[in-house]
Amino acid sequence: MAKPRVFISSTFYDLRLARAELEHFIRDMGYEPVLNERGQIPYGKDMPLEEYCYKEISKVHILISIIGGRFGSQSRDSDKYSISNMEIKEALKQGKQVYIFIESGVLSEYSTYKNNKNIENIKYSHVDDVKVYKFIEELYALPNNNQISSFDNMHILTAYLREQWAGLFERYLDGDAQGILVDMMRKMEQVTSTLEGLTEVYRKSPPGNDSEEKEKIMDEIIIQNHPIFSAMRKMLRVRYRIFFTNQLEMEDWLKSARSGKSIDIEWDDLNDIGLRYKIMMGKDSEYTLDVSSDLFDSNKSLKPMLPSEWQESMLRLTLIPKSIDLDEEIPF
Repeated sequence: MAKPRVFISSTFYDLRLARAELEHFIRDMGYEPVLNERGQIPYGKDMPLEEYCYKEISKVHILISIIGGRFGSQSRDSDKYSISNMEIKEALKQGKQVYIFIESGVLSEYSTYKNNKNIENIKYSHVDDVKVYKFIEELYALPNNNQISSFDNMHILTAYLREQWAGLFERYLDGDAQGILVDMMRKMEQVTSTLEGLTEVYRKSPPGNDSEEKEKIMDEIIIQNHPIFSAMRKMLRVRYRIFFTNQLEMEDWLKSARSGKSIDIEWDDLNDIGLRYKIMMGKDSEYTLDVSSDLFDSNKSLKPMLPSEWQESMLRLTLIPKSIDLDEEIPF
């Protein structure tokens, strides 16, 4: 029987007892733990050893990271990150479910680091390298809703995981699977509607008629079922139909529905993204919405596009992180 595979990521020598206890817990849950020291990661001779760890992450469902006071082995890919840091980054890049646990002593001292991070040569009592705190700061700035928690002992850690995994299973039974089915049905309806419209155009057109009028009608049908509308509805959690034909109409809708406003773009970071808007979702949550300039022509009109041509990178929603006061309860 296939089992969920859970990758355990951490430095080894200082956290080997925690890794062993977590391995035992995962097996008791009926899942398959993946640990480097148990020989569960197959190594070859074609790549550096750490690359095989990153490759194995593509074959797991969940990654659990335990961050303690040691920075660990330096990654060959970057002087900023350790191998365990890179494992987290790889799992996040692949969209895996990630749970991050930070030792309570390390997290308590993190507030001291934030207040003094511009001062050089400070010695911290809970970490052996300030890069540990720099990476924690990077984790809190991530746009995705990743699970970050402090812990004093393994009982707290495993109890938290047990509750979280029960919640995941409940949500799957209650609606996630149904939501996937509904989304598939909507996509099928969209394709069917487009095909029916195109068929009608060909049926009514005389044989051999390749006029501009015929092409214009076909483009209008494709525009009505443009994949940006379904992608934007899902991303912005909109229940009603969205429709616009050009950039100006899209911006008008964003202003009225999401208090949207255009903001400056960091071109080096966005590469193929050409438009950026700041929008509100809920009372206090601010996001940036990045829209690819490839979706519009030189007149700022929406280009006709079939669902097969759509790429997820054409639309990106990112939470604007707020500063975290560690004196308060950390939000999850």
